[in-house]
Amino acid sequence: MIIQHIGEVLSSIDFWFFFALVAGCTAGYIFGALPGFTATMGVALFVPFSYGMSTSTALAFLIALYCSAVYAGSIPAILIRTPGTPAAVATTYDGYAMARRGEAGRALGLACLASVLGGLLSALILCFTAEPVARLALKFGPHEYFALGIMGLSMVIGMASDHMLKGFAAASFGLLVTTIGMDATVGIPRFTFGNIHLLSGIGELPVMIGTFAIAEVLYGLDVSGKQVQVDQNVKGLFSGVKDILKNWWLIIKSSVIGTFLGALPGVGGPTAAMVCYNTAKQSSKNPELMGTGQPEGIIGPESANNAVTGGALIPMLALGIPGDSVTAILLGALMIKGIQPGPELFTKHPEVALSVYITIILAYLVILALASVSIKTFAKMLKVPQPVLFGLVLICCMVGVYAVQNSYFDMILALVFGVIGYFMRRHGLDLGPFILAYVLGTMIEKKLGIAMQISHNNYLSFFTRPISGILLGVTIVFVAISVIKLKKKNTGKQNSTERQ
Repeated sequence: MIIQHIGEVLSSIDFWFFFALVAGCTAGYIFGALPGFTATMGVALFVPFSYGMSTSTALAFLIALYCSAVYAGSIPAILIRTPGTPAAVATTYDGYAMARRGEAGRALGLACLASVLGGLLSALILCFTAEPVARLALKFGPHEYFALGIMGLSMVIGMASDHMLKGFAAASFGLLVTTIGMDATVGIPRFTFGNIHLLSGIGELPVMIGTFAIAEVLYGLDVSGKQVQVDQNVKGLFSGVKDILKNWWLIIKSSVIGTFLGALPGVGGPTAAMVCYNTAKQSSKNPELMGTGQPEGIIGPESANNAVTGGALIPMLALGIPGDSVTAILLGALMIKGIQPGPELFTKHPEVALSVYITIILAYLVILALASVSIKTFAKMLKVPQPVLFGLVLICCMVGVYAVQNSYFDMILALVFGVIGYFMRRHGLDLGPFILAYVLGTMIEKKLGIAMQISHNNYLSFFTRPISGILLGVTIVFVAISVIKLKKKNTGKQNSTERQ
């Protein structure tokens, strides 16, 4: 069905579409290449500026920014051993080691080519799997969506680094925020404290910009204090083409793994990168040399974390469930434009799905072109004092939040959630579980209420319906495995301490 709309989508690709694509890639470079800035922060910051654009142009800008930021995080990871984004953590191991021995250009070239190939492969997988998943989702009712939301929520908590309790606390707070406002089932105000501005709940934009952008500014100002020193000797950018050809199977394998993990709500790029770094190590002929500047140590994680971009869009388009915090913001941006991602997207708005496919493919081609001419420039930008950049970002945040509804109260909310996000970060609470729980919470509560009305308050109906029963079963197994692994890890630490 989508193929029939190719002409319609191609006709909508004009100068402004390509301008937005290039602008998004450029903005993504900045947010990815500067330590402390993230893809989520960039997308959240620029969402208000996309409201006046057409749907296809807005998607081109935001998706290009997303893809570019994920790739650009490898630049400071390689040059100064500081990942520009969390997804680039694994790249620091061999990337920085390669740069130290005078092969910074080769390392940056490997990261660029692996990122582009991983992103393109994930886009192809997205093209062929999103619509079939949507057809399956047409069989979903409130029971199934509730079970899907719970499964996604359990994965967020289970994958929250090594601290399951902290992930649970962050996700619980996200769910608590969704209860503010009018109850969707009975229409009773909750936790409004007599403030009429809270009757409609807390909007997505103040929460997104506050917890990510403003919180990152506060945290960056807190921990900054030294000038970043950059090795500007970047040459031989694409001298690693032979390494790419030699490791073609690793690229395909890492891309498939990254796409799959990206499609699981809450897993994200850092997990995919670490998993594929270990995969690269296991398949390497010299695993003992990993961490000393091996090409596989860059190719594996960079293919995986960029493949997550396409994978995360699968549940967003097909199910209306964000695969990560960035797609949670993209989901909100589409809903503001009156487009509800999910199974009906492919029947009511097939041109939107096709536009996403085309955009992600073109975005990575633009990234390749920009990288070949601009990496040296962006490397020099790492020397710009962070307080100056953070000050500009804070001003843009306030302007962006106010511009949506001309509301000073939204600005206050953004600052409040900025402080909350800052303290969560300082105390080791991951913002990812919080924001995804915030996005999933409304759906979980609403679907639970409808399911209870349909089944006459029969809780067993969630297990007697095949799809919801399977999803809840998977959730139980996943939580059990996470708990067992945590116990084994703690037991291992105790035994190690006792031996010492």
